[in-house]
Amino acid sequence: MIDGDLSQAHDWGDGWFTWKKHWTPAPDWIVSKGTVDVYGSAYWDVGGLCGVDLDGYSPGGIKSAPFPTKPGAPYTLSFLFSGNGETGPTVKKMVVRTHAAAHRGPLSPEWL
Repeated sequence: MIDGDLSQAHDWGDGWFTWKKHWTPAPDWIVSKGTVDVYGSAYWDVGGLCGVDLDGYSPGGIKSAPFPTKPGAPYTLSFLFSGNGETGPTVKKMVVRTHAAAHRGPLSPEWL
């Protein structure tokens, strides 16, 4: 994957930009529904990383372009997850989907 961490997205500094459905905030990523806010690295100040708010002006989602894998090989998905305290609900939930044909067994998110 060319930009797995969205590091090639524009860095909005201490601001953000709202991306709409079908827009591409970074290589290999597309907004799949609603709107998504991409925050600059200075907005939340999390080690120079940009942030993604999956609930821009409406509930949103992003997906990555397909990338080659090897059957039976182990893969690790990792990311930072937090919730926007300015909006409800208090407990945030996330759905992670993989291609059904390639997925063999449950995802075990140890970070929950």
